[in-house]
Amino acid sequence: MKTLPSQWRGLGLTEVSEAKDLEITLWNAQIEYPEVRVNVACVDSDLNKHQHTSFTWDLFSPSSDLEPVSSVLQPKYRITLRSLLTRLNQDGPFFANDDLFISSLQGRNPSVSIVLRYPDSIGGGNLQLLRYAQELRELGIETTFLGATLITPPWVSEHGFKFICYDSQTKLYTELHGDVILISSIFDVFGLQLATNLKSKRIIHVCQGIETFHYGENHGELYCEKMLFDILHSAQIGRISNSPHISKYFKDRFNQDSWQIENALASDFFVPQQRINAPFTNKEDVRIIWIGDPRNYLKGFATLTATINKLIEKNSFKTLRLLIVVPSQIEPKDIRLPNLSNIELAVQVRAEKMPVLYSQS
Repeated sequence: MKTLPSQWRGLGLTEVSEAKDLEITLWNAQIEYPEVRVNVACVDSDLNKHQHTSFTWDLFSPSSDLEPVSSVLQPKYRITLRSLLTRLNQDGPFFANDDLFISSLQGRNPSVSIVLRYPDSIGGGNLQLLRYAQELRELGIETTFLGATLITPPWVSEHGFKFICYDSQTKLYTELHGDVILISSIFDVFGLQLATNLKSKRIIHVCQGIETFHYGENHGELYCEKMLFDILHSAQIGRISNSPHISKYFKDRFNQDSWQIENALASDFFVPQQRINAPFTNKEDVRIIWIGDPRNYLKGFATLTATINKLIEKNSFKTLRLLIVVPSQIEPKDIRLPNLSNIELAVQVRAEKMPVLYSQS
């Protein structure tokens, strides 16, 4: 068995059999539920060339070892989470210090770019990013939205903002536009490894929910710690949180400070209105409104389902209808409510239309 060179010892690269020495140059991950697929770009020291290797491990596993997707991969290595952590933070911190940042502006206002991971959605997350953009514009700061999908979100142009569409995430980050970059998902930190001009920029993660707890199909899976997210959250970037508990989570777990900007309620149209339906009396027609993707366990649709089944069981109302408002198109078959036939779907409802739906429910 070969011995690893001293510079690689302790970094998580473990030899298996007649393994070659690898240098990790880039990595990213996708969740292929319940597994995490980690794609690693590395240098084969024997052949002096780059190669790409894939590893996998269970999203909910406490194990720190990643196993090759294919048993015939050469060279054969186990990669640990420690090595991925080291590589991700190798070029950090991913933000400029005050002096460097100010000097790079040369007296002008900074420009801000907002990376949209899911530009086709007009859910609460993107609406808050739009709110940030509108407030920045009022301060005279040029703000642009970036994305790597073929979809140009109409809500961006309708509010007078520019959307730059790249044909890949790679191109988005290698040509990173703007002095201050707001990312809306912790998965976007992978792209920072591709950027070459970060020393004069500020990268800020806008955290509207701790993504660690977005994955799971039951309470146990949902609330368990997931080491992939600990690695990503450790990246040295700035952070905006929208609640005290998010700020506390990052301070307690990672000793990271956050700028706390809590979400606001648009009181100009979220105001009490006269009910369009009659009051709930005599077991008359009742409509329940549900907002959020029912396929996401985090949203609590399982609790709603159990409640509706109880109401049907007890014959609580003459007619029971359910209106589900979703941020993007879903298939009706994905809604598991066999005991209820009166189900309506409303897709990408604009915020100004929501008070009407509330008053009808």
